[in-house]
Amino acid sequence: MHYTRLFGSLALAAGISCLAGQVTPSFAQVPSGIKDAYRKEAPRPGTEVSSAITQMRDGKLEVGIDPPEPEGPKHKEYLKKTAEFLIFPVTHSEFYTESIEMNPGARKQQLGLPERDNTLDGVLSELERYVVVPDARSKAPSNQSEYIQEFGKALDAAIGSILNDKSKTPPPVKLNAVRALAVACKSGARAHAKTVLALLTDEKVPLYLKVPALKAAENLLAAGDMRELQGPNPYKHSIPDADLAALVNAIEAIIDQMNKTFEPAEAAPVKATKPGTPPAPGKLEPALPAAQPLDPAVALYIRKLAVQALSKVRVASIPGPNHTTAARPGVTLARIAIGDPRFTGGGTVAELTDAVSGLATMHFDSSINMDVLLDAIAAGVSTVGGLKASAGSPSNPDYKKYVPWKKTAAQLNTALNTLQTSPDKNPVAAANRSAIGTLVSTCTTYVLQPIEADKNDGQGTTVPVDPARVSDYRKQNARKSDLLLRNDGESKVTLPNQRAAGR
Repeated sequence: MHYTRLFGSLALAAGISCLAGQVTPSFAQVPSGIKDAYRKEAPRPGTEVSSAITQMRDGKLEVGIDPPEPEGPKHKEYLKKTAEFLIFPVTHSEFYTESIEMNPGARKQQLGLPERDNTLDGVLSELERYVVVPDARSKAPSNQSEYIQEFGKALDAAIGSILNDKSKTPPPVKLNAVRALAVACKSGARAHAKTVLALLTDEKVPLYLKVPALKAAENLLAAGDMRELQGPNPYKHSIPDADLAALVNAIEAIIDQMNKTFEPAEAAPVKATKPGTPPAPGKLEPALPAAQPLDPAVALYIRKLAVQALSKVRVASIPGPNHTTAARPGVTLARIAIGDPRFTGGGTVAELTDAVSGLATMHFDSSINMDVLLDAIAAGVSTVGGLKASAGSPSNPDYKKYVPWKKTAAQLNTALNTLQTSPDKNPVAAANRSAIGTLVSTCTTYVLQPIEADKNDGQGTTVPVDPARVSDYRKQNARKSDLLLRNDGESKVTLPNQRAAGR
């Protein structure tokens, strides 16, 4: 089955807006008289405020809110003022209208791109300067953790005041606010978890907001807990397990919803009527057309975003109350990599790459059957190799042109390098050192290195991609179980590998 690809972000954005089930005015259609009716203003903080915020961001000044310190209330107000100053510009009409006219003095008017600082990208870049992103490679001051959480609360409140505004806020304003949320989520502040979850799960939230909300979820899941990065549990997420499980389940629900788009629609039953029967009273006017179904190309794009977000979860399962399992992100990733037909149409190269990357970089604990996990990684790489080997053929003409193969190989190489070094830090991985080493060597030698060596221009000698060697690894290292998680019947990964169908 083949679906038309989207050739640009503008076309995709237009498609999402049209298919969201709501009438979305274009950016240019905001009436000039009311275009700033939804504008929120916040004055630029003074030198005292900006200096204190910079010191708190850099870990040179205690925030003093938790635990409370004498300066805490004042610093809390500073954080609020700064957050509003950084966030409220997303409501300004100059950042969501499409005018790009420049008036160079007395010279003739010209059209050109505006200065970056006068665009939404400039607004988001300014916000990013104040968002601390946890980094395991550097030892950050411990009090930066409090700054992350308290500034996150202030940013979330400012963003929430836009998203929860009861007035008829133009869609671009709320879209800008969610884009700002995605930037704020890079810190991993706990306050953002419930905001992102509401965007993903509330049926009243239109589709055009769920798309950037998936990016916000990805950033939030990618952020580690700064208090743990240098400790014994660097894999810990910054948000509590309950919020983590809720986000995972919401993302998986979106994947399931997008999968249904690719399934054949059931024919509606036709009610037989006698020839010449007049319409029923009150039915003379034609009925309104049914809601337009989601275009498969848009659904596929959203599914890719959801898989990418899910791949940032660093644990295979998340515990729930009373010794239950609240979510199983590793199982979903393994099923995508292995070729579970419930993942309709098979995974695209991007989805397979993200699934393999997520599996290769997650924390391995005693609940995981490593032979099942390694087999899923091998299956995903083998499928990517098979698609590359057939790229440009009559059966797969698009793959040669549209897939960023070298980027794909680089991402998989980075993930497999992490997997190869895991036995030095993790006892579960150490018990499987030999199998891990063989897997990484096989995937690198026969799939990833040939992809990186391919000049993709028909010149020079190209080493052929040989996914059959990875399939041989799977046969020689047959797994002993179908369960990714020990003693968990809901973690079966039993279905054979299948190639992506025409995408």
